[in-house]
Amino acid sequence: MTRERVLWNAIWRSAALGAIVGAGSVGGSVLFNSMAYSVYSSKLALLVNILLYSIFGGAMGLGLGFFNGLVAGALTNAFRKLSKRGLLYRITIAIATTVFTLVLTLAVVRMISPSWKEVSVVILALDIAMGLAGQLFAHWYLRESRKIAQKK
Repeated sequence: MTRERVLWNAIWRSAALGAIVGAGSVGGSVLFNSMAYSVYSSKLALLVNILLYSIFGGAMGLGLGFFNGLVAGALTNAFRKLSKRGLLYRITIAIATTVFTLVLTLAVVRMISPSWKEVSVVILALDIAMGLAGQLFAHWYLRESRKIAQKK
């Protein structure tokens, strides 16, 4: 399996999941906060705000997923022998992608918003999603490696 194929699969799987979860978690957070505090006087303003925040969340998740995929792909390419041991490889990918995502998300969100009240759920959702994306990639990689080994 080529390094390019490994990297491409890691990036697109993480980016797609990040965009979906980012849009959903940010949009849901805005909806919950607006309904809880009755901030908006009209439903149109609420819908426009949810749409714009969902686009922002999707973009944030897409970028985060891209970098998460780079980390997962780079680890896989750098440590090919580690990837032969399924459980150790999965644990390594899970810890590395989750910690990387948490640090990056906290840094970006802290630059955007000085208040932590609105973003804690979003950070948690994106962090869990990127850990899941790393696991999905690890599962794909191990399955493809076994297929290649069986053909030989």
